[in-house]
Amino acid sequence: MVHSGSLPAGSGFASLERDDFSQFGINASTSTFEQIVLEGIDDVGATARMFVAALDGSRLEHCRSGILGRALDLKAAYKQLARHPDHAWCSIIAAANPDDGEVCFFEAVALPFGAVSSVLGFNRVARCLSQILVRLFRIVNTNFFDDYCQLEVSQLAASAHETAETVLQMLGWNISMGEDKRKPFRSEFDMLGATVVLDATGQGLIVLRNKPGRIEEIRRCVSELVDRRRVLAKELDSLRGRLLFASGFTMGRTSQLAVQQISARVRGRAQMELDEDLVETLKLAVDTLANARDRQIWASDYRPPVVIFTDGACEDEAATVTFGAVCFDPLDCNVEFFGDHIDHELVSSWTVQGKRQVICQAEMWPVIVAKCTWSAKLKERKLLWFIDNESARYAFVRAFSPVVDNGRLLRANAQVDSEICATSWYARVPSASNPADDASRLNFEGYPSHFIRVRPIVTEACKRLALGLGL
Repeated sequence: MVHSGSLPAGSGFASLERDDFSQFGINASTSTFEQIVLEGIDDVGATARMFVAALDGSRLEHCRSGILGRALDLKAAYKQLARHPDHAWCSIIAAANPDDGEVCFFEAVALPFGAVSSVLGFNRVARCLSQILVRLFRIVNTNFFDDYCQLEVSQLAASAHETAETVLQMLGWNISMGEDKRKPFRSEFDMLGATVVLDATGQGLIVLRNKPGRIEEIRRCVSELVDRRRVLAKELDSLRGRLLFASGFTMGRTSQLAVQQISARVRGRAQMELDEDLVETLKLAVDTLANARDRQIWASDYRPPVVIFTDGACEDEAATVTFGAVCFDPLDCNVEFFGDHIDHELVSSWTVQGKRQVICQAEMWPVIVAKCTWSAKLKERKLLWFIDNESARYAFVRAFSPVVDNGRLLRANAQVDSEICATSWYARVPSASNPADDASRLNFEGYPSHFIRVRPIVTEACKRLALGLGL
């Protein structure tokens, strides 16, 4: 016997009665060894990229500028599949009559929404439909539950539209036919909570962006939580998911630091008080999201990655803290380097509580300075970073550190990342093999004559964030 509940108010969905197959252990009695691989918005972008790249240099190259897309949605998807007859004994749903409060019993004949096995059963059929469209009718599409993203050149868009709907209807499936669901092929369309822009595919560019109003909605949510200060853990967890989702459509890891901090704070708690550090991180995440560029996917970028080595040095119990970096760009084969003392104000902020070991911060700082100094060279490029301190490298990889000073440096890093829109990979290099070691110790005579020394540049915004002063 399974009791149905309803979604709580304010969940963002319409209130509806829903069967609960967990209450009496039915969901716990099933298991599967298969894993569902859903084709989300990343797969939509990857499919569009491959579509554009496949046309490059082909007889249909002139069609690159006319690639269009649309969303196709199955109506009441689970209700279109019957459950197995042998499962009638565990498909009884109990619900209270709202008029007199009497409990009524119903037998579910379709896949119940609250049963975990329904997810696997439905997605196996949904993926089968996707493969039928691809393999038999050559219709390019991706599948996420009951949502299908179709991509096609403009010359074949009308044919692809009609064919996909006809095939599904012939197989007995109902399609959402409302004006808000059934839309024609367009160069800009909404899919899985994002907006896909294909009007620059002639130049090999696909753009993914947040739907209008999403960032402002997140900003209002953050303002409300900050004003209250004492919040429920589930409210922060909901905000974490929204930040993570929204940052997926911007260049740079704009909200990763806030997401990681929320995850660390809410673990094992029912409610908590927002401290100043988390408040500052949340505000910065929203501001960075609002100013970040839309996510760009290039169909073909054959430029080799820029290689940057960084290093920091801390001598005499933080009395002397220096840094350096070496940059090699295979495009022009130029090698540039810099080295300098770290600003006394910044070092003082790291040692304000008597700490004398600041090597991790000294190793993180040159990465940020390098991004500022060579911003024109690094813009929209792939970057290979080599760092000889594992703590610093791991902080950049995770975009999180429990150390307050490191967290401030990561905020500065997020700010400059959103400006240069590059893709970074952080790797470990032994100190003995690090060409930036001499630069970090201000020993410039050891470099060959063709190495070009440049002056390190730090933006005011990065310095303020590193000092914990905000933008």
